[in-house]
Amino acid sequence: MGAALGTLLLVLGIACFVIKAFTPTYLDASGMLHESFFLLPLGFAGLFAA
Repeated sequence: MGAALGTLLLVLGIACFVIKAFTPTYLDASGMLHESFFLLPLGFAGLFAA
């Protein structure tokens, strides 16, 4: 059970980094920056927890 949970956390952490890499970052017309920065701490948390 523990190995399955560790593997799941590792895969989810890596998936967060991959999604962050392929998600576009852009400025809208009013100058607001849109990016998925929240995926970085989630990815690191998943890697360290695994």
